[in-house]
Amino acid sequence: MRSSKIRANTGCGVLIDDPNVADVSINGDKILSNNVGNSDNGNGVCVTEPVDGLSVSHSTITNRFESWGHQKYAISIVGGKNLRIDHNDLDGNEKGTISSSAQLGTYVQDGNTNSSAADPIDNYYLGSIGAFSPAGRGVASWLIPYSTLDGLGGLGLNVRRVGREWVFASDGTKNGGSALLAGTDGSLNVVAVPSSGSASPRTLSRAIIYLTRPRV
Repeated sequence: MRSSKIRANTGCGVLIDDPNVADVSINGDKILSNNVGNSDNGNGVCVTEPVDGLSVSHSTITNRFESWGHQKYAISIVGGKNLRIDHNDLDGNEKGTISSSAQLGTYVQDGNTNSSAADPIDNYYLGSIGAFSPAGRGVASWLIPYSTLDGLGGLGLNVRRVGREWVFASDGTKNGGSALLAGTDGSLNVVAVPSSGSASPRTLSRAIIYLTRPRV
């Protein structure tokens, strides 16, 4: 769907209830004041079977503009993979914005808005997140996601995890880096890897990183 207006339905505005449905795009739509019948399970977008590939993007999903709607959540998802929920106006639904039992790490959620201070919308990303400077020559600060490979996640300067290895960029003369890594066992680990003095990037194994970390 694209640039459609879906309003005043008895139940859900959009219902996906078939496990064979895949690759669905809701983009730039207005899903307004549905669930006129006031069902406990009536939402703007209802996904009642796991779906492979769903994008809800740049849409307005709300009860705000018309008085008869009772959308409980803007979006309700029971599960799936390859999901993306981004840059939507999800304000003005009776119970909240997003109700999802999809496993974290299977979808991206970013840039959605809601005026209620009691229900801020979290952002979820997949993979490491880097903050670069144009003058940094590829060196970045990284938010490093948790991995079961080593039980660690945290913050790094010029160090990020790629698969089973740790990668260090070079600024032209140095390729060292450091990280603050925490574990689910409650440990806090400071990792400092000196530069090898090379202009080339460097890759180290997970075992080497493990050995260089003093535990707190």
